[in-house]
Amino acid sequence: MKRFDQLMAKVRERQESPEMFQVPPDFAFPEYLARPCPRPITAEIRSGRYLQRRRAAVWICLALAGACWLSAPVPVVRQLAWYLLPLGWLNWIGAAFALGALWTLVSQRRNPGLVHYARNGVPVAARVLDTEPLLTNTSESHTFQFLAKVEHLDPETGIVVKREITSDYSDQQRLFPQYANGLEPGDFTTVVYVPGEPHAPWKIWGWTELDPAEDLISFNGRGLKVVGVMTALLITAIGIACAWLLVLFLYVFGNYSADDINGPLLLGTTAGFSILLILGGEYLFRKDPEHEMSFRSRCGVWFGLLCVGLLAAWTSLGLINGLFDRSPPDLVPIQVIKTWQTTYNMVLSTYEIEYNTLPPESSKKVPVSVETLSQFQDGQYGVIDMGKGVLGMRWKRGLHPISWVTLPEKDENRLDGVTVRDEEGGEVFTLVPVIILPGEETSPTAPEPLWNVLRQQLVGELSRTPRFEIIAPKQPDLGLPPPNAF
Repeated sequence: MKRFDQLMAKVRERQESPEMFQVPPDFAFPEYLARPCPRPITAEIRSGRYLQRRRAAVWICLALAGACWLSAPVPVVRQLAWYLLPLGWLNWIGAAFALGALWTLVSQRRNPGLVHYARNGVPVAARVLDTEPLLTNTSESHTFQFLAKVEHLDPETGIVVKREITSDYSDQQRLFPQYANGLEPGDFTTVVYVPGEPHAPWKIWGWTELDPAEDLISFNGRGLKVVGVMTALLITAIGIACAWLLVLFLYVFGNYSADDINGPLLLGTTAGFSILLILGGEYLFRKDPEHEMSFRSRCGVWFGLLCVGLLAAWTSLGLINGLFDRSPPDLVPIQVIKTWQTTYNMVLSTYEIEYNTLPPESSKKVPVSVETLSQFQDGQYGVIDMGKGVLGMRWKRGLHPISWVTLPEKDENRLDGVTVRDEEGGEVFTLVPVIILPGEETSPTAPEPLWNVLRQQLVGELSRTPRFEIIAPKQPDLGLPPPNAF
C-alpha cells in the first residue's frame, strides 16, 4: 500500500511538471486503477472478455467431458464404434477433457496472466505517437496484432521514455481493415506496468480486455462482444447436436439406406428443414445487430444450413422408411464371393460383402454390419431381404445366411433336404436349409432356386466323412446341376 502511494505520488508529480511532460487537465485514470494495490477483482472485471474467456475454457472442457460420458453407453454409439473407432474411446476422451479442465483451472490459478496487471498494475499516462499493425506470417496462418508507439514519464526517474506496446489481441490479417484500435497519434491513454518486475511488458489498459468500460478495440464500428460462459456452452451444445446428427446419419446410412430414393420427397423435406434453419438463423442475426455479416459470409452460412437440412432430411426419411416398414420379406438369393474388412488410419473401419445374385449378374459390393459380416464366409449362399419401405423406397432390410438344421422327424422325400444315417449311433435324420432371421422364432426355408446347389454342396462335404451315409439323394448320380449352373 505504501509503495503504491509513493509511486502514484511520483506519477502525479511528474505529470504535473509542465516543463517535462504536459498531461491534459481533463485526463483521468480509469476508476478501477485508482484503487490501491493489490486490488480486488470486481464483478466488472469478471465480466470482461479476458476472464470470461478463461472461465469459458474450463466449462467447455467439462461440457465436452459430460457429453462423451453420456454418449458412450448409448446403443447406437456402441454399434457405430465398430466403424468410427474413436467412438469406442469416448470414456477415455471424456476423461481427457475432464483432466484438461482441471489442468486449465490449475494453470489459471498458478499463472494469473493479465489479471496480475489488474491486481498490481500501476497506471501511467502516455501519449500516442503512432499505431500500426504487427503482422505475423507462418505457413499455417497470417495474423496481426496492434502495435502502438508511445511516450511517457518514467515514474522512477522522471525522464520521458519512448516504447512500443503490443496488444495481446490478434486476428486474421484479412479482417484488419474492419478493426479499429481506438487510438490516434496525439491521444493520451493509460498504460500499466508491474513494479519490481522489469521483464513484465507494459500494457495499454484499453487493449487488455480486462475492463469492459475501457475497451478500445472495435470491429465494424462496434465494441467486441463478450462471449460469456452461457454463450460458449450454447455454442458447444450446438456443436454436440451437430455431431449427434452426424452419428444418427451414419447409423441410418448403415441400417436403413434406401436403394430407391424418392427424389421429390427428399427435395421437399430438405427444403422444409433448410427454410426452418435459415429463418431461425436470420432471426438470431436480426435480434442481435452486432452480428453484421457480409453478403458473401451470409451465403456461406446459408449453404452450410442447406447441407445440414439435406443431412437431416435424408436421415429422417431413411429412418421413417425403414423403422416403420412392416412389409413381408422379399428374399433374393445370393452367393457371397468375398468379404472385406478395411481399417483406415485406426480411425475408420468398413465391412463389405461382394456377392452375386442368382441367376448370376454382375457382382455387387455393399457395406454391411460387423455382425452380418461375421455370419458369412467366401462362397456361402444367403439371401437379401428387400423391404418395400413405409414411404415406398425399397431398402436392404438385411443379408442373412443359410444354415442347415435337423428336422424333428426324418423325411426322405423332401426336395430341399438331405437324409443322413449316423454310422456310430445308427440314427437317421434329415437336414434342411433355412434362413437365419434375427429375432424370429421360426426360420423360413431357403428359396427354391437354391435347393439343388445347397444339397449338392452339403452332400459333397458329408461324403468326405466316413461316419455319415447319405440316404437321400443317392450318390453318385444325383441328377443335380453344378453350383454355377444358373
